[in-house]
Amino acid sequence: MTTYSGDVLGWQTPTALGRDFESTSQIYAVGSIAGTTKVQTAPLTQVPIRCMVYLVREQDHIPVRKVASDPITGAYSFADVPKHWTYTVLAGHPTLSYRAVLADGVFPT
Repeated sequence: MTTYSGDVLGWQTPTALGRDFESTSQIYAVGSIAGTTKVQTAPLTQVPIRCMVYLVREQDHIPVRKVASDPITGAYSFADVPKHWTYTVLAGHPTLSYRAVLADGVFPT
């Protein structure tokens, strides 16, 4: 059974089978996943927005990390992510005015 440490929703550092996910950076090759969050305000205009961005490991659907994107640039980054798994990145609008977006099949670089 997988248990999570952190908040009630389990979006903090997961502990699977008694081993911290964060400690895998000492075992496996690691990379990073980065991007930006933006809202389309006109047909050709996109404005950066701050929102929570979640990283989920696809093989077992374990929530790995969450970060808040930068309010000025919309940039987010997940560092020290093991390269041998694929991930899904989810971003949701803070006031739920827009639908959440996701990118699946993301590999760390």
